[in-house]
Amino acid sequence: MDLTPTGDLIRDTAVTPAVNGRYHSVVRDGYGAGASVPNGGLLLSIATRAMAQAAQRPSVLTVTGHYLRHAQPGPAAVDVDVLRNGRMVMARARLTQNDGPALHAAGVFADRSLLPRRTLVHRSPPDLPEPDACLSNADLDDDPSVGAHPVFRRLEHRIPRDQLHFAPGGSGPRAEIAGWYRPLVGQCDEPAVPFLMDALYPPIFALGMLTFVPTIEFTVQIRRPPGDGWLRYRFATRAIAGGVMEEDGELWTADGELIALSRQTALPSD
Repeated sequence: MDLTPTGDLIRDTAVTPAVNGRYHSVVRDGYGAGASVPNGGLLLSIATRAMAQAAQRPSVLTVTGHYLRHAQPGPAAVDVDVLRNGRMVMARARLTQNDGPALHAAGVFADRSLLPRRTLVHRSPPDLPEPDACLSNADLDDDPSVGAHPVFRRLEHRIPRDQLHFAPGGSGPRAEIAGWYRPLVGQCDEPAVPFLMDALYPPIFALGMLTFVPTIEFTVQIRRPPGDGWLRYRFATRAIAGGVMEEDGELWTADGELIALSRQTALPSD
């Protein structure tokens, strides 16, 4: 079985229907932050794609995943149950590998064109230099703290020079990172958005807090399709308390339209 990533996020999170609500997929290699453990957003995108197929609705409104154990590159099965079928479809999924379930997920799916069109956004996209004025993947290839990590290579990046503190060992003023990225190949659709919301280092790395940060729960709310071209992102951690931290994410089009919001709950190690 070929586990090599294709660079196409739709292909790398593809699922194939089997029987009785089961879908087959392949967790590809090269989606880890260091070792072979795949990125949690990749797993949630695979589960989201299976639920979206079962729901037969074009839009992903929200998905949530709870992580039970580390997955590994290789075959995976996703079992989907449709809990409510109507204008909005609610579904749940369980992603399993040989060692048992790795992810439980739930999602809500609909046709966004039939929803109310009211818009109110009190947040602005990050103010960034144009992509051509930023550092590219090639500029960072020789930096072992950034370019060497497999998951970083799954997207084409443009990083403002003043954001390089996001790399491990940084010394930024706050736990926040912002920049541009886009798929290496093809387009990005709504089921691939959970991966986009988990494709960078934890913002606490900007403070020099280099620690393992396993995700407990991850929620992604999608407000519109990502479309083509460059995407603006901002991720921040504002609280670590009681042994738990949050990470809030925002994804915007190049023109400043809100695509998605996310929140992770994680356990930073000592």
